[in-house]
Amino acid sequence: MAQRIKLGLPFNYDENWIGGAYYAQNLVSSFRLLPPEKQPDVFVLSHDRKSFEFIAQGSGYGRCIWVQPARLADIDGGIFRKLTLLQKIIPRILKRKMNFDIIYPFPIDRQAAETVCWIPDFQEKHLPHLFSSEELRQRDRQVRYFCENFGNIVFSSEAAENDFLTFYPGEGVKTHVVRFAVFNSNVSNSCFEEVSVKYGLPSRFFYCPNQFWVHKNHAIVLEALAKLKDNGVKVDVVFSGKEHDHRVPTHAQDLKDRARVLGVDDRAHFLGFLPRSEQVTLFRHAVAIVQPSLFEGWSTVIEDAKAISQFVIASNLAVNREQISQNVAFFDPHNATSLASLLSQYVDEDPERVDFDYTLNQREFAEDFLQVAESLRSSVGG
Repeated sequence: MAQRIKLGLPFNYDENWIGGAYYAQNLVSSFRLLPPEKQPDVFVLSHDRKSFEFIAQGSGYGRCIWVQPARLADIDGGIFRKLTLLQKIIPRILKRKMNFDIIYPFPIDRQAAETVCWIPDFQEKHLPHLFSSEELRQRDRQVRYFCENFGNIVFSSEAAENDFLTFYPGEGVKTHVVRFAVFNSNVSNSCFEEVSVKYGLPSRFFYCPNQFWVHKNHAIVLEALAKLKDNGVKVDVVFSGKEHDHRVPTHAQDLKDRARVLGVDDRAHFLGFLPRSEQVTLFRHAVAIVQPSLFEGWSTVIEDAKAISQFVIASNLAVNREQISQNVAFFDPHNATSLASLLSQYVDEDPERVDFDYTLNQREFAEDFLQVAESLRSSVGG
């Protein structure tokens, strides 16, 4: 019988990139769906106990071991931090003792044959105006660093893989597509009545739970609400998420100001960063989820909706069409009238939904990742 895969998982919890944190937690959660003999041992390489518990307790996966780096600077939790941080390594003696089969999702050792790097997306290639010249150089250096030092890269979508092959042709690395899934079964719902009273919410609302980055395109939702108001149609949209974008620090406040100017501040409900239990409750009670993003690698919001067979009104990005084909209506993310038309269809009647077994997606996440890990172990061992 083959030995269990040993995964070295560098991780530090960061609310400024909550999607990355949930990605790691969901990956570990998926291992619970594998046959017991195939469930990997997960060595969580993290600075602090809180980060370890976010993975171990949050995933409900029992085969997690906490490993503290020898130096606090040895591991950084972000994919696109300064390159020098990613080049700092855990002492080789620690790596030898752990004997990892795969190190994921970013490097801890420049020379590690076991390393597989994850690149979420190439937003900077499609929306370069949202990045400074230094950020553009940094992201390009990061990708080239991965290509020059590590032989395997994972993408969460075929769209992202195709972008890589387009923007970085002939790099000679092996690419993999591992579509991720989410896990909400270990999160208790809050009482909707309590959440509704707490935040002053109406009984019917659409939910837009995107972090407040510029590319998430909240502004088009406000414009759609204004068009509906002009037509005498009242629609409420609830927004939640971390209200910070380092590129435009005033962005969240600018959106709130814009809502007041448009006269829809009574219909746009900004709740800020919510506990996961409250977020799941709003997912379940919303008329539909609104995902207006201008760019995605693989949307956690859409996966959250798919997990409960919730309806999604999504921007017509190629990656969104790859990600969801049931319980969805698409709109032009640059056209507020397109979105307003969809919202108006469900003012009084809920959209029809098709129930499907999301555990298939969850299991596929684990199996696809395990296939990458096993192929890597075979190539390194061979």
